[in-house]
Amino acid sequence: MDYETKILLPVVEGTIKDIIGKWNAQDLISNRERATSDILQKLQSQLKDNCIDVTDFQMTDINYSKVFEQAIENKVTAEQEAQRAKNKTVQVQEEAKQKVIAAEAEARSMAIRAQALSQNKSLVQYEAVQKWDGKMPQYMLGNSVPFINVNPAK
Repeated sequence: MDYETKILLPVVEGTIKDIIGKWNAQDLISNRERATSDILQKLQSQLKDNCIDVTDFQMTDINYSKVFEQAIENKVTAEQEAQRAKNKTVQVQEEAKQKVIAAEAEARSMAIRAQALSQNKSLVQYEAVQKWDGKMPQYMLGNSVPFINVNPAK
């Protein structure tokens, strides 16, 4: 007689406390289905010997104090902000690496050009002609000489 108060409620309360006690509060909310499944399995095994067949178990509401809920929310917000800061640091580091790679490539390019120009003096004039817009200088101060020799070759 009185299975509910003598057998059922103590087993249900003990099982719930046991299973929920294995989870921290923040994880319990996100893993409610797994906790519910664990409770159901444990209830089924413990109550089977008392001829009680448990077919389902539902956690419909998990209530925490307002202070505790605010603490969880603050913790989650702080973790998200820390992750954003970490991601920004990684992004800045990657951008710095890219700038270093680009600068090294530009330095190699300049070294190759300098070597080519030092080995072939006429290449300097060729480069100047390639960049020339076809207009002669308007003003020549002092005893400056045009960069390109405009006298026909003899």
